[in-house]
Amino acid sequence: MSIKLLDHYEFYIGIEEEAFTLNDEGFLTPHAYRVAESLLKKLRDDKDFLMDIRRRLMGLQWEPSPTQIEYVTRPLPLSELLETIRFSREILGQNAEENGLILGYLSMHPIQSTPLPINGTHINISFKEEGMQTPPLNMLNYVANHLRNHLPELIAITANTPMMNGVYTGYASNRLMYSKVLKETPYSQIVVRPVRVIPPAVRSRFRYGVVFEKIRRYIRRIEVNPEGDRLVDLAIRGPVTNILEDMFKDPETTRIEARFIDNQLDIDYLHDTVLLILGIIMDGIVRYRRNRKLKPRRNLSRLRWEAVTNGVNGIAEDGRTFRERLEEVAGIVEKYLGQVGYKFRTSLRHGIPEQSKKRIRVIDENPELTEYKLTGHHWLKVRVVDNRYVYTIDGRRKRIEPGDYHGIHVIQYSMEYRAEKGLLKEIRTIYADHILYTKEGYISLCKEDRILEARKPLERFSTLISNYLMNKGYS
Repeated sequence: MSIKLLDHYEFYIGIEEEAFTLNDEGFLTPHAYRVAESLLKKLRDDKDFLMDIRRRLMGLQWEPSPTQIEYVTRPLPLSELLETIRFSREILGQNAEENGLILGYLSMHPIQSTPLPINGTHINISFKEEGMQTPPLNMLNYVANHLRNHLPELIAITANTPMMNGVYTGYASNRLMYSKVLKETPYSQIVVRPVRVIPPAVRSRFRYGVVFEKIRRYIRRIEVNPEGDRLVDLAIRGPVTNILEDMFKDPETTRIEARFIDNQLDIDYLHDTVLLILGIIMDGIVRYRRNRKLKPRRNLSRLRWEAVTNGVNGIAEDGRTFRERLEEVAGIVEKYLGQVGYKFRTSLRHGIPEQSKKRIRVIDENPELTEYKLTGHHWLKVRVVDNRYVYTIDGRRKRIEPGDYHGIHVIQYSMEYRAEKGLLKEIRTIYADHILYTKEGYISLCKEDRILEARKPLERFSTLISNYLMNKGYS
């Protein structure tokens, strides 16, 4: 396979990575601002450090939750990207550690994201031929849709959120399953629009409902969705599109942005994710230059959700697993990557995702109680089988006899994890302990205790009201 068609192309990559601030027990704590403030103080006192970080990063961004922080790199050649990712994580991790915190590059906290708050990794890749400001519109659209054809496999290999509420839900990516922001989008197309109409739903961000641009016979633009929404799984960004925020940007900001990617704790897995996407883009350029016809993948939406649900074990339209198809794609793109001196570092090359390498162990002696909790049955009546010590609401310790007790059921979680230099490396084990809050105090439940009744709060309230009315003589 000849790959000389790529000899005169330049590629730049930008990364946006969101992280959680965690306390020393591994749980979310709303102190992202403390991490940024600590870093800002150092930058004010050290001009050389300021110039170094400015050369690598565009800045830090805030997310809706005060537990979230994001760094944004500048567009960089591949040769500088990995070191910039390490640099960015390390300096933020150092400032987190100095404030008694841990930074976790997780897309969802396995216990506290229900499903929010949610993080993501956004990969932006721009390419152009030497001497050109941006690639031709037809090529850019072709390459983005070629990448979209591989969306199921890419989702499958990067899916990294199998847990929510402390349990494995059966989905490979709960982030994509439950995200209220990230939208599934169709294939992009080139359209002709004489004016730009701002949809009513987003006019609060713009002063005008209709924008007249440069006077031309016609304006060709790439459109992913008619609304010009940027919060989608895969998009082309820049002034050549109808995305509203990019309307007046410089042409050199044109790029392909992938937002569907779950965070990878391991930097090498993130590195290989970038390589895989870059390699597919290179393959798209070669196919375009060879005038290969691009066929939209049939049943793409169904296959996308197959990947979200079953990950690399999902079945593609040809009967093969996404893992098998990924190995084939990786074999193709390795030839392009080898031309620029890069190769895969992890088992991602063989269709093995990070989540299967570092699967969290869950120790829960009462999974039936957990199921009641997750289905909203918070009020329980339990037969306690032996003498037990409980703690009252004011902290006193007392002994109770075996018998039937009722109250509100809560789960107390704890975690075993590994962190280095302020950065979470892995969560090893989650422990679930079950507590019944009663008028006698907090009763720690064990697997021998027998559940007599389980009700939702409204059901319990209805029963109490009914009993009250009967006692008052109403019927």
